[in-house]
Amino acid sequence: MGHQMFFPRLFRLLGAAVLFSSLPLSAKAEATQYGTAGPWTLYRDTYDGKIEECYATMSANSGTGMLFSTQLNSTAIGYKSAHSNDDGTGNQVEIWFDNNRAESQFVEMGYSGEWRVYSSSNSEPDGLLDLFANASSVSFGLTLPSGSFEVSTFSLSGSNQMTKRTYACFQNAQAPAAPAPVPVAQASAPTGYGWINFQPGQQGPHLVAAGQTPDGWPVYVCGAYIQGGFHPGMVLPSSDVCSIGYGGAEQRVTQFQVLTGRGNWKLPWGGNVPDDAIEGGYEADGRKLYICRAAGTEFAGKYRPGFKGCNIGDGGSEVTYEAFEILTF
Repeated sequence: MGHQMFFPRLFRLLGAAVLFSSLPLSAKAEATQYGTAGPWTLYRDTYDGKIEECYATMSANSGTGMLFSTQLNSTAIGYKSAHSNDDGTGNQVEIWFDNNRAESQFVEMGYSGEWRVYSSSNSEPDGLLDLFANASSVSFGLTLPSGSFEVSTFSLSGSNQMTKRTYACFQNAQAPAAPAPVPVAQASAPTGYGWINFQPGQQGPHLVAAGQTPDGWPVYVCGAYIQGGFHPGMVLPSSDVCSIGYGGAEQRVTQFQVLTGRGNWKLPWGGNVPDDAIEGGYEADGRKLYICRAAGTEFAGKYRPGFKGCNIGDGGSEVTYEAFEILTF
């Protein structure tokens, strides 16, 4: 089994949107650049004009970098390094500020895509976040599977201003509501696919199912807009939520669609996406997502090259299954 993530809702750097014309045109999701401070760039995600999240990123050398994010209930900091996402690496990360390792602390920083993220509840102010905003530098220490210890140190130039601007960005409820790009149907096979709004209790052979629960309930493929994208997930006919793995957590979305059509579940060969795979979504930055299910289960989720497996929302977490199948025409 691949990496599992157990921290609560946090930043949204990854998203998805489905490439089918039947998605509702009324939904408007957008991620827009909102400002800069030093090396930091601030973004604001909105959905139908409502601010979902504000997050800032900073790029350093060789693809390393940091982020700061705030949402309604949580605030998060994160980083990525050359080895922060290596297989077999634990979630315990040592953090210290201004080169003062004598006052370091260990925190849980789970995987979220290529990032390691620490999240804190907004209802309980966290001193670690205050240090992040006011220190000159921060260091992250991570023990690698080889036993070596990787230290990643970042300058916090501009972080004080950026944390304030990130909070202010989120608190400004007057986000402009620019329309998201309308997904376009790309299906060329004889069997068509489309998305329809879900109604509790809805069933039928025209809905695409990933499998059945042990007690016989079908599990359907669903999808929803999250942070400027559209993500595939799963839903029971008796439920009113689409469970999607996103940002390290299970996102339980109440406004969503279900996939209609017929297809086949195919094991990926050599890690390559089959030519006839159904495009089930896209990231906020345009990268395509595909519909997957964990092999031998009824759990449906999303996959793209770069993921370590099929990412599924279950039990409050985003869970990655390394053995999985891809939905094809």
